[in-house]
Amino acid sequence: MVNSTLMKRDLKCEVAYVLIGEHLDGVWLASMKWRRRGAPLSVEFDWRRVMEREERSGDVVGFLHTHPRGCQSPSSRDDATMIAWSSCFGKPLLCLIDDCTTIGAWLYDYRQNDRIRLQKIKRFRRNQLVIIE
Repeated sequence: MVNSTLMKRDLKCEVAYVLIGEHLDGVWLASMKWRRRGAPLSVEFDWRRVMEREERSGDVVGFLHTHPRGCQSPSSRDDATMIAWSSCFGKPLLCLIDDCTTIGAWLYDYRQNDRIRLQKIKRFRRNQLVIIE
């Protein structure tokens, strides 16, 4: 887990990013792109843009979103959504959740229909992330 650095103005709504990057030997390198702001319990990605990016570049590695009410664990909706995206892309994907104090990370793989908690996350300037399995 890593300390959160989200702005206080986003504490009342969910915020989401698409993670663009690569996975090499158990290390995920990701940039947070295309910030979206939603309702208190819901935020939607621009799914067409995500699909086009994956089809063109194959470098979508996951998603980051907030749980402004403080729950860092994925919801049942998060689980279903991440398994669906992983299945659609045919590869494992990251789900990062920022509870406004820390960021937690999970790896979803449709082949196992489950998630694995990842413990080592480092956030750098310009929304760059390193996550280690």
